[in-house]
Amino acid sequence: MGESAQLTLKDVASAVGVSAMTVSLALRNHPKIPADRRALIQEVAQRMGYRPNAMASALVYQRKNSAIHPISAELAWINHWQDPRRLRSYNEFDLYWRGAAQAAEKCGFRLEEFVVDAQLTYSRLEKILRSRNIQGILLPPHGNGAVTRPLASSLDWSRYSVVRFGYSLSDLPAHLVTSNQIQGTMLAFAEMTKKGYDRVGYVCHQCSSTHSKAGFLMAQTALPSERRLSLFEMDIRADSCLDDLMRWIQTNEPDAILTEMAEMAGMLKALGYRVPEEIGLATTSVLDGNADAGIYQNSEEIGRAAVETLVSLIYQNQTGIPKLCREILVDSVWREGATLPARIGFSDKPLKHSTAVAAF
Repeated sequence: MGESAQLTLKDVASAVGVSAMTVSLALRNHPKIPADRRALIQEVAQRMGYRPNAMASALVYQRKNSAIHPISAELAWINHWQDPRRLRSYNEFDLYWRGAAQAAEKCGFRLEEFVVDAQLTYSRLEKILRSRNIQGILLPPHGNGAVTRPLASSLDWSRYSVVRFGYSLSDLPAHLVTSNQIQGTMLAFAEMTKKGYDRVGYVCHQCSSTHSKAGFLMAQTALPSERRLSLFEMDIRADSCLDDLMRWIQTNEPDAILTEMAEMAGMLKALGYRVPEEIGLATTSVLDGNADAGIYQNSEEIGRAAVETLVSLIYQNQTGIPKLCREILVDSVWREGATLPARIGFSDKPLKHSTAVAAF
């Protein structure tokens, strides 16, 4: 054991008859070294009992990340929204960009947006990425409001390290970074019940993430069955959405609603319900949800974590779609707001609302 602990890259290089740099690249599976030579070097290193010096590797990584470095390379942020301007019109996604751009600069990269459209097709984008030797790609969310082709066949992903934000790009199972939606929904539910709301309901789009729904259903398990409300999944495009929402409210009698839908405040007003006097309102995004009480997702940190993950993949020469997808989840925090005041001590009265229904 004492001998193997002293083995260095130079020892392996001497045994194979190559340079220490060649050994280093081969042990990291760098494509610069031919596959047969890589296999030979790895076999010799294993037979000799070589093990990387973890402390030395940590010191190298620390030197690379201890300060802002001059820009030396680019990372690609691919935008394929039908209206590209809408992507960063969402405050959460704009903070993804800001956090990612800051982290990229610190690591010596520049983050550049590529808008895929009729002028910049994927085939042309592929040529640009190769000509600029861009090795890392960030994929922001592409859900409602975005038009995409199946991404799995859009680029030669084997050439790139890839990280996506969130779950919307399900056909491309790359490593992802996103908010901890289960934790956030459970946190919101706990905070709402602490404020004295006994019947908390959850309203979302039909196509919304299952993770937020799961968090709501898990949070309700601590309640007696008579206080558990069915979640309401709404098709906002349907003409009957207001009628459906009214029926759900009348059936479940929520005293507060947690929602991802920025339209909810206007819909409640159209149905004659006053917020927060008759129904308290909290949102899963205080930045985009049109309510000031709810979840702050720490989206800038999500952007930073995505770039740190991407740069790590680049350094380790991990490219393509992985066999096992890793998820990095960033916890949310609760924000107080006027749309959900404390109601502890209020008498328990049946839910009432104005008979006038405004046009929505």
